[in-house]
Amino acid sequence: LAADARVTLMATDPDPIEAERLRIAFAGRPGIRTEQLDFTVGDTGDLGRFDLAVCAVGLGRALANPTALQRLFRLLTDGGAVTLAVFAPSTFADAVFGITPGWFSRSVADDFPIGLMRDATEWIADLDRARFSGIAVANLADSASPAG
Repeated sequence: LAADARVTLMATDPDPIEAERLRIAFAGRPGIRTEQLDFTVGDTGDLGRFDLAVCAVGLGRALANPTALQRLFRLLTDGGAVTLAVFAPSTFADAVFGITPGWFSRSVADDFPIGLMRDATEWIADLDRARFSGIAVANLADSASPAG
């Protein structure tokens, strides 16, 4: 896609160090922009509007902020789409990411911790609240976490 002059790709990360690494990695490549983009903080600035947003595990921190998906929605053109690739809730994900501040913020009681990963039902509800339409969630075969 990056070779197609009609396409502009944007690579982002909420972490300023990772965003700088992206800038260095893609320096001099036409059609690729890099930005620090953190949906957990206020306005996303004037980034433009997008036909397609692809988000992977890095969306993790944004899950704690209920307005993060709404900010993502506002960056899409009319008819734009989002594809998310995230882990399902698992003990493995909680062990790996659980040291992240706020990871268990959804927990009601200390004896029953709930991490930030969502199951399909929760994703549908979150995306619906953020005004997305045509929501489809698919669990991929053999996509369990390595320790799942």
